[in-house]
Amino acid sequence: MEMEPRSFLSGQLAGGLFRTLAAKGDPGAAAALAGALPHLPVPGRPFSIGACGCLVFVIEGLALLGRLEEAGAMEPHAEHFVANGPLCVYSQHLFRTSAGIAAACARNWTRAEEHHRTAIHQADSAQYRVAQPIARSWYAEMLLARDFPGDRERARGLLTEALHLYESLGMPWHSRRAATRLTALPAN
Repeated sequence: MEMEPRSFLSGQLAGGLFRTLAAKGDPGAAAALAGALPHLPVPGRPFSIGACGCLVFVIEGLALLGRLEEAGAMEPHAEHFVANGPLCVYSQHLFRTSAGIAAACARNWTRAEEHHRTAIHQADSAQYRVAQPIARSWYAEMLLARDFPGDRERARGLLTEALHLYESLGMPWHSRRAATRLTALPAN
């Protein structure tokens, strides 16, 4: 990252580092977040690939760390991006998934569910195989956080689908995470 020239890709590495450290629970995630924040897209300015990727990684990393208020504060940025940007850019999941994560963190359940359902539809329609299980996993996380009647059962079904897809794609970290979440779900 120190050698990265300023370009249309700037921000991708900084955001990716933050998300990776957050997923591992590494204390260096805080410093990585500080390095990523200046690269986030700004409404009203043209989107760069790096800024787009950075937004995805920052939202997901904050959610993984349990910093829900901060991830929820990204909802307006994610909404602006969904309305004006591409479906995805060099990412493992769709921007609708990111918007769903941010909306869920803001406890905007209706909008979060709309984003997650749309992300699953987009992933399945485009046969974007890597996005298919990721969209399902994050939708399940939203349902578990919301915890309306029937949400746990729906989340269990989504996590089961995601687990099988992760395994078929050879995504071991994601597979372990989905399996752990399934095991932690209380029986009906």
